This record gives sequence, structure tokens and C-alpha cells, in this order.
Amino acid sequence: MVGSRVRRFLILPLAAALPLAGAVPAQASTVPGWHVKTVLSTGTGNQGFLLDVSSDAPGDAWAVGLAHGTSISPLIAHWNGTAWSQVTLPASVQAALGADGLVSAVSAGSPKNVWAFGAASTWAHYDGATWTSGQLVKPGSSVPAIIASALALSKINVWAFGSRLTSTGGHAYAAHFNGVKWTATSVPGTGTISDASTINAGDIWAVEGGGLLGGPGGGHGALVHWSGGAWHSVILPKALVGRPLSSVVASSDKNVWVAGALPNSKKGTTEAVGHWNGSVWKVQVMPVLATAQKFAVSGMASDGHGGLWATANCLSCTGNVPSRMWHESAGSWKRATVASKYPLAIVSMALAPGTTSVWGVGGIAIGKTTDALIALDGTAPH
Repeated sequence: MVGSRVRRFLILPLAAALPLAGAVPAQASTVPGWHVKTVLSTGTGNQGFLLDVSSDAPGDAWAVGLAHGTSISPLIAHWNGTAWSQVTLPASVQAALGADGLVSAVSAGSPKNVWAFGAASTWAHYDGATWTSGQLVKPGSSVPAIIASALALSKINVWAFGSRLTSTGGHAYAAHFNGVKWTATSVPGTGTISDASTINAGDIWAVEGGGLLGGPGGGHGALVHWSGGAWHSVILPKALVGRPLSSVVASSDKNVWVAGALPNSKKGTTEAVGHWNGSVWKVQVMPVLATAQKFAVSGMASDGHGGLWATANCLSCTGNVPSRMWHESAGSWKRATVASKYPLAIVSMALAPGTTSVWGVGGIAIGKTTDALIALDGTAPH
């Protein structure tokens, strides 16, 4: 049941957006803008796609996703300051994550505190030497949690976000690890928590409704805030009420960005963002011609010097429809490009701390196979 749900909400739309392709080496770039850094081959006859990326230091970053051949298997990659390489998991951990078919979220608090999550309730932890695995929901439960995002703030403060279907319908899901056990917390809302951003351990912002994994509750957008030891609903501007939100970046309680999409005049959707300055909201639709295609922001990240990056994808499209990249500076958004000879999709991004280099992950199509893509804006962080 979970596998079919994941394929419906994730694999099929992405496969439609990118035709199937074969692995190629990274394309060299002499400019510091967005370019292809690494293409990971997942084996003859396999496809690969990366769904999430996290970086805790210039020389330490992690990306997760799936390899898809005759079956779906987990894919984890690591940046060690010199190169990206695929991680070989212990058989027991591979089997635990493989039950879900893919790894949907990753967060690295440090090189010795890396958490990866299967789409349906499983987790894997790396302490710098050893991988272990387990489940968020009691083993044997017929209703797993679908995990879409994570935050590893310390060894005793880790969050996993997503959704869960109960007897009363779909509910937003947030589970917390205190160093000993995982505990689900009460979160308002019926949509999937698709992304979260932390200001500090007691101050977290999260959005619901627009994640690639879909899940129970569908696309009912909402914004929630962890403060005072509990989750609270945040009033959104009228334009965003009920709209699916996919990404959030909060640098303070007076500087919060949320992103998703809004309907346009051509009966499609156009990527849109909302900004909270602590007093009022400002909603902006990206400056691009409206079409019947359904574009939406799938990820945002700080650019390391006061601005933001956003990547948008079309999940209703067929054929070669690459991501649309956007850059924000002083409240103004402008279109950007990725240097690539081939169609590519970037779905998630992460700033390398202490730098102005930003990692982006997704897939790239060359010929008849889609391979896992790692892109970079800026110079390789070390």
C-alpha cells in the first residue's frame, strides 16, 4: 500500500517530467554559477533520483533518494570535501530502508550525527563509524508515517516530519527524538509537513501540503510554528490560505519565507512565495508568463549572502521540462539558469555552512535513462 502511494505521488510524476537516460561524467564548469557537479550511476538498467540534501560543514554533505530498476532501492551519497560517492549500507540497514523502497529525507547535524528516513516510518543513523536503523511507528502497524522532511539539531534533538492516516483522516505528523526514543507530537493540520526550518532548538517553522510525496491529507496548505514546547497554527495571507506549500526558510521570526504555487489565468499554476516580516505578509508570483502547466516551488535555500534560491518543477508535464531556478535579492526574484547540456530537475537544495556554495539534487536525463544528479552553485566547498 505504501509503495503504491509513493509511486503515485513521486516516481510517476518525475518519470513523466524526465525521460529515461545513461550515466555521464560531471560536466566541467569554469563559472561559479549553477552547474552539474556529479552524476551518480546506479547500475546498468537502473534509474536514479535524489530527493533531499543536507550539509553540516563545507566538507560534509549527504544526499538521499532512490535507484529504480526491477525494484526500488535506497540511494545515499556523501560529499567528503573532495568528491561525492555512493554509500554502501550494512545489509541490515539496507533491508530496513529497502522496505520503503527509497530514502525520502536526510538531515546532518554533524559528521557524527546523520539521519536518513525511508518514506514510510523507517530511519537510519550514522554516528561517524556505524550505521543503525529502526522505525518511528511501532513495528507491525498497518498505518506508517510518511516522512518528507527532517531536522537533526543535536544528538538529543532530532525531528522527522510528514503525515499519517488515522481513523479520523489524514494528519500532519511530527516525531521528536530526545536521544533515547521517538515520540509523536500533536500538530495542527491535515496536510503532509513537507519542509521545516529552524531558528533554534525551541523555534521551528514548518509548512504543510506541497511535498513531492503527497500523502494523507493531500494539498491543504498550512504553516505551523514550534514555540513554547508546542506546535501552533500561523495565520497565512488570504492568497495562500488552503494552497499547498512545499518549502520554508526562516532566519528569524521576522524573516520567514514560504513557497508553493498559485493558480494562474491559463488554468495552470505558477510558482509563488510569501514573506513574513514579523508584522505583515507579502505574496509574490514569480515573474514568468502564465501557462496551463502546473509549476510549483519544490525547494528553497539560503544563498549564503542574504538572498535565497528557489527551484520549481512541473509535475503535470510530459517530456523534457527542466526545473526553473529563481534567485531572490532584496525582495526581488529573478530567473537563473543551470549550465547543462541535458534536461535536469533539481528538487531540493542546501547551503554549505560558512560558504556561499549551494548544493542541489534531483535527476538528469541523457538518452534513455535518468541518473541521480548533484548540482552546485559556487565553488566546491572544502
